[in-house]
Amino acid sequence: MRIILLMSSQSITAAVAGASGYSGGELIRLVAGHPKLELVTATAASNAGRDLAELHPQLAGLGPRELEPTTSEVLGEADVVFLALPLAPRSRRDRPRARAECLFVLRE
Repeated sequence: MRIILLMSSQSITAAVAGASGYSGGELIRLVAGHPKLELVTATAASNAGRDLAELHPQLAGLGPRELEPTTSEVLGEADVVFLALPLAPRSRRDRPRARAECLFVLRE
């Protein structure tokens, strides 16, 4: 496990997998409002290619944001990934694979 210590001036890039559902929309809202997090990507399996605001009108203020496919390559661009995926993916191959487990420690 990696332990990453971040000072107050640093920000963490974040991705939300499963962004087209209700929980994914709420995670995006929370990430977007957090002073230390920067949303770099939002993914959705069957809704990849659609605009986020089309599925979540309440998030239109974030500007145009196209949902990406949920792949390890896309999610790997972020420091941290929040999962809002269905409980039973269609198959094991549909699940994104994590490369590392990290613990982030935020210091003021």
